[in-house]
Amino acid sequence: MRLITAALLAVPVIAPAMVPAWQFEYWPWLPLTLAAPVMTHAARPFHRAAFTNARHNASTMDTLISVGVSAAFLWSQWALFFGTAGTPGMTPPLRADDRPR
Repeated sequence: MRLITAALLAVPVIAPAMVPAWQFEYWPWLPLTLAAPVMTHAARPFHRAAFTNARHNASTMDTLISVGVSAAFLWSQWALFFGTAGTPGMTPPLRADDRPR
């Protein structure tokens, strides 16, 4: 059930990022909203296993997944709240050549 939930929420998170025509004025806030349940609910077994392993001074692949998911989610929040990703109408460049100079 966690996999189905994560997969269903992942499609509307990925689609606007891949198709610029689907990006609306405040579109970066939609992925944040839809990624939060994936971060908390779908990844809960990995976070629980990582916490258990940390108490025993061990690490497993669960630790790597938990740290990676947490880092990506927290970086996205940082970029939205303190960076330019949350600017209304912001669209990422399609290529490196398209960056403003």
